[in-house]
Amino acid sequence: MLVALGLVLACGAAGPAATAARPAKATTKPRGKEAAKQRRHAKPVRKGPRVVRQGRIKIWTIHYRAHSGKRVAAYVLLPAWYGPRKHPPIPLIISPHGRGLTGRNNVRIWGGLPARGPFAVVSPDGHGRRLSRYSWGARGQISDLARMPTIVMRALPWLRVDRNRIFVTGQVKVPGAYSVPEGTTVLQAISLAGGLTEGASTGRMRITRIVNGEKKTLKIKLEDLVLAGDTIFIPERFF
Repeated sequence: MLVALGLVLACGAAGPAATAARPAKATTKPRGKEAAKQRRHAKPVRKGPRVVRQGRIKIWTIHYRAHSGKRVAAYVLLPAWYGPRKHPPIPLIISPHGRGLTGRNNVRIWGGLPARGPFAVVSPDGHGRRLSRYSWGARGQISDLARMPTIVMRALPWLRVDRNRIFVTGQVKVPGAYSVPEGTTVLQAISLAGGLTEGASTGRMRITRIVNGEKKTLKIKLEDLVLAGDTIFIPERFF
């Protein structure tokens, strides 16, 4: 009987040790619906700018916060050779899309022109006061456009913008503000603005310039040089 009791005590003492020595059961990865559920609830990873090459240009997709607080996209067009390793200062053109379009739609209009400049173009989606694609004239939208150079350089820190801006208005296809290098002619500035419309009159072109602190309007020719701050006006031709 003592022998039997000793066997019972021995077995009782060895039982927990044997249990502890057992290897832990391997965990299996979730599959099917459970895995899909975990992916949906996982914290999204913020990705950097996405780039796509189209012929002689590259299109960089960046994002920014519009005046409304909404996160929207902007598309930066650059010559294909321009990037983190090769980035001399180049002009930046801010190109708001037409009514009812997106910034992506607007990219198609430029084609390969940035490579011929060379220059950069930013085409933001924007966010209107009431209708997201119809309010570029709203105060908040204008403020967003004014911030575009800073937005672009924060998203693409290697991009170097030449800040010598001029303004081209009147009978050109894409009126607006343009960054141009020193030595740019009126003809080159008009080319940046998409060229002349069919109703343009080059014989009556004018330029508004600050001279000795005073604003003056001067006659210009296509071969004349433009200066930072100039406003070129192309009038309509009389038929």
